[in-house]
Amino acid sequence: MKIELDLPEIEGFEPDEGKQPRYPKEGEWFLTDMDSGRAEMAEHDFCSMTCIILKRKEPVYKTTTVDAGRELFKCVEIKAVEDALEFIERLSLMNVNDVAKVKALKELIK
Repeated sequence: MKIELDLPEIEGFEPDEGKQPRYPKEGEWFLTDMDSGRAEMAEHDFCSMTCIILKRKEPVYKTTTVDAGRELFKCVEIKAVEDALEFIERLSLMNVNDVAKVKALKELIK
């Protein structure tokens, strides 16, 4: 039997392929609230509640080619830099100096 679900728009996510709903596994994203469209990452395997499993959408960034005289440069919108900094912040390998540098870069973007 196939069931069609009318899901809310969840920014940055889309439903994962495969059997839905199912129990989330550690590290998977799942829909926590159908009304708000809030996504959450499972910190451990669930075996008590079935959920809609989500996957991150690949971001689409606007690019521009800039002629700098001798060379052509491909530039990407600031959102790509912001996303990259957010990803770096989530890495647990950062020391205090790295955190300060990332914060300074974020301030420059604003």
